[in-house]
Amino acid sequence: MLARENPGMLVNACCPGYCATDMNSHQGTQSAEMGARTPVYLALLPEDVDVTGKFFANEQDITASW
Repeated sequence: MLARENPGMLVNACCPGYCATDMNSHQGTQSAEMGARTPVYLALLPEDVDVTGKFFANEQDITASW
């Protein structure tokens, strides 16, 4: 909704995955560094990329599969 209501703004969501952190007693299947890859990927998208209103995991758009 936020992406539709603000067409000039890029709005995306992402899932970092099940990361081993203090919150889950380090039972996650991947490191926090691996979990940070998708948010960093989205934050560093080039300005000419017009991707908005999508859901990402593992640096890929998974909107259609959700």
